[in-house]
Amino acid sequence: MSGTLEHTAQMANIINKARIKQRSLVITLPDLKNAFGEVHHNLITSVLDYHHILEHVKLIIKRLYTDLKTSIITSEFRTPFIPVRRGVLQGDCLSPLLFNMCFNTFIQHIKTDKYRQFGFSLQFINPIHWFQFADDAAVISSQESENQHLLNRFSIWCQWSNMIIRVDKCSTFGIKKALTKSIQYLPKLLINKQLIPKINIGAAFQYLGRYFSFNMSDEHHKSELISLVEELMADIDSKPLHPKNKILLYSRYLLSKLSWHFTVSSVSKTWVTENIDSKVNSYIRKWLDIPISGTLSTVFLTRNKFGLSICPPSVKFIQCQTVLRKALKTSPNEAINDLWKATSNSKNIQYDVYNSTKQVLKDFRSGQEDKLHTQPVKALSSLI
Repeated sequence: MSGTLEHTAQMANIINKARIKQRSLVITLPDLKNAFGEVHHNLITSVLDYHHILEHVKLIIKRLYTDLKTSIITSEFRTPFIPVRRGVLQGDCLSPLLFNMCFNTFIQHIKTDKYRQFGFSLQFINPIHWFQFADDAAVISSQESENQHLLNRFSIWCQWSNMIIRVDKCSTFGIKKALTKSIQYLPKLLINKQLIPKINIGAAFQYLGRYFSFNMSDEHHKSELISLVEELMADIDSKPLHPKNKILLYSRYLLSKLSWHFTVSSVSKTWVTENIDSKVNSYIRKWLDIPISGTLSTVFLTRNKFGLSICPPSVKFIQCQTVLRKALKTSPNEAINDLWKATSNSKNIQYDVYNSTKQVLKDFRSGQEDKLHTQPVKALSSLI
């Protein structure tokens, strides 16, 4: 998870820097066809040699993939064994590692001094020119020519490794200076002599679950959050369940579905409170028969204090932001630590004060207890 958070935080920072400081920026997202399924087994052998893997380990992996066959079994039939000559196995710990090792041969190639000069430079940080997380890649440069050069190297590597680039699924995004301001523009880049689709002016692209756009607004995340909450809360409400079980579904399912948006986006706590908490609280009041004049503070307390041990979405949001900030602060990558320092502004400092998600919850419930001590407590309807 930390790797994705680092990449998305860095990319957001790069786009903001380029726009604010009126610098040129080109980002291309290449897409591989069935990436994990296209790794040739001969490539795995070569890659193990490249990384100087111990002989007995190579032998184990070689035996695993030599003459690999599979069969499809259902309740009605079973197919003959089908030879599998491409792709790494799915659902195990070794497969992602093998894929990363295969891709690392290319990453090491573009780490040489010849290619390190390409990229987008941030203060005190070497130019950033390539993000890679599993099969999700992003090519970053300050000039179209540099981006094209990196794409050419990637295309050559794909030919060597028998990987297939889906040009129609790739996309490219650009920022440049026009007179006295930055504008989004449409870069013209090619892969295998095919023009890469462009991100339309004002539109957003998605990388590792986060939306990026010229203005770096969070409208897409906000829209998806509202739709998700409305859909799931209405679905939970329609179930013929006891209110306690509906509360349980909200706490364990809905909040987990919101976590990724809460972690990677830069929506504000105020927006979450006004737009998400309000929708959730109305359902909680409905399920527990609490009038609008009644307080929910008791509900948010722990069970040993006669509460239901739940929290509103805004508290989950603070927990997610705390996880993000801690991941940046404690990253072994010095550049990520610098990013944490550079973004420790008035908006983020409120999350930096927490050491853990448990502390967030503890402080919230302490505040709810204080509310109960300073205002009359409304009786909570029986759940039985």
